[in-house]
Amino acid sequence: MEVAEPSSRLSEVITYGPSDPVPAASSNHETLVIEVLTNNYIVKKFYVDPGSSVDVLYYRTFESLKLTKDQLTPVRTPLVGFGGHIVHPEGMVSLMVTIGRHPRCRTVHVSFAVVKADSPYNMLIGRPTLNALRAVYSTYHLSFKFPTLAGVAEVSSDVNAARECYLATIQAAVAPRAASKAEEKRPAVLSIDSIDPQKAGKLGKLEPGNEVEQVVLDDSRPDQVVQVGAGLPSPLKEEMICLIKNHRDVFAWSADEVVGVPLELMIHQLNVNPQTRPMRQKRRHFGPERSKAISDEIDKLLPAKIIHEIQYPT
Repeated sequence: MEVAEPSSRLSEVITYGPSDPVPAASSNHETLVIEVLTNNYIVKKFYVDPGSSVDVLYYRTFESLKLTKDQLTPVRTPLVGFGGHIVHPEGMVSLMVTIGRHPRCRTVHVSFAVVKADSPYNMLIGRPTLNALRAVYSTYHLSFKFPTLAGVAEVSSDVNAARECYLATIQAAVAPRAASKAEEKRPAVLSIDSIDPQKAGKLGKLEPGNEVEQVVLDDSRPDQVVQVGAGLPSPLKEEMICLIKNHRDVFAWSADEVVGVPLELMIHQLNVNPQTRPMRQKRRHFGPERSKAISDEIDKLLPAKIIHEIQYPT
């Protein structure tokens, strides 16, 4: 794709081609999450959504930026989401937002709709700001490019932050809960280099469910079975099963399959002083069940040469 800039000062051609890198850690289906500078804060988890017709500032971030309600311009038009969910904004606020890194960066005037809604993101920009930047967006490369006076700037997605936000969204959908009073009174002052709602109030971890589903990783080896939660959402469960099957070679199903681990990677040894005189201990006697368990474990480790027998004089 190519877009020629009409301005004489911003006249470079913007292109995407085979030479442009593709994030290796990404599935290419993730969202584009970046960081920007606004109101003297570096704001992370800044969602770029070309499908949105409005730029959104979440109210908790509004407070963290030390903005006040008297800076809001009243607005009566509600926001309608994909599923028809209606949100009434608290108002509109205008901010100067710098996108990119010096010298290839642009500072644009953005009118945000301030909303009180739960989201793992701090802010969101849509088509209005992308058009103001004259940006060319590539979902395949998880980046967008725009012209600057110093040349074409490219802003790439923070893949780890995008994945974290995605998991937080799934978590909220699986286990919705009411906000506690402590979370409602979260402090407005956060670190100037990272306005991050996850640090102010982290969501609880997913708890394992009682019901599990048996999944066979290889049809030729029906004994190689793992368990996944039966209550997981269908897209997340399918993605997890596909990931495990694609990397089933990393599992060790028997002791002899772990042979060959480099000693510099992992080793177990006893911290014994060789100058210390050995002491004879009394022989220990175990019950039948424990003795059988010990024998079975030894029978696994000996053929794999993980352990070997040593004779000591008595």
